[in-house]
Amino acid sequence: MPEETAQATTEGSESTEQQQTAEGQQTNQEGSQSTGEAEGSKDEGTLLGGKDEGSDGDDGGSDGAEGTYTVKLPEGMEADTGMVEALTPVLKDIGITNEQFQQIADVYAPEIKKQFEAQQAEAVKDWQKTTDEWAEATKKEQGDELKVNLGVAGKFMDKYGDKEARQILNDTGLGNHPAIVRLFIKAGKAISEDTFVDPEKTNKPTRGGIDLKKMYPSMKE
Repeated sequence: MPEETAQATTEGSESTEQQQTAEGQQTNQEGSQSTGEAEGSKDEGTLLGGKDEGSDGDDGGSDGAEGTYTVKLPEGMEADTGMVEALTPVLKDIGITNEQFQQIADVYAPEIKKQFEAQQAEAVKDWQKTTDEWAEATKKEQGDELKVNLGVAGKFMDKYGDKEARQILNDTGLGNHPAIVRLFIKAGKAISEDTFVDPEKTNKPTRGGIDLKKMYPSMKE
């Protein structure tokens, strides 16, 4: 009996060890399979997500310190891309994120806009002063003939000008410039002096000082 009991015990131990070994191998195989599936999923990614490169979830796309910088400015202002590109290496070096960069812009941009608008207003004021000085110079140059000569210039404008031409003269202030006024006065006088010279006295039919015979060789006298 003792020998049979010992033999049964030995067989039981061997059976238990074989079962544990088999279970262990199965567990390892399952673990390896799970690991392989996970690695395969990581490599292939998804149809939309693409291949997983094993990033930590921060691709630095718009974070500034790891990627590029974008900034929103007040209405009427545009970001200077050249300036942003020039600042990018410095901002990255000191670890400024895109959010922090935007916070800086939120404070700085309105002040720049105020300065620009003030400079623009001053430039308009200076230009208006210049055109007013042109007007005074024209009045002085034309003297008592100003009204009459402006009427002559107006005839040329009415005949050859249009609404757009008038708007340009007014918007730019060039309608006050002495040289422009003189030009229109001369042009107005030129179209007002359209007269025939007696061909019997000159034997040269002319119009406005132009020899029509030379202009139209086939013209009969």
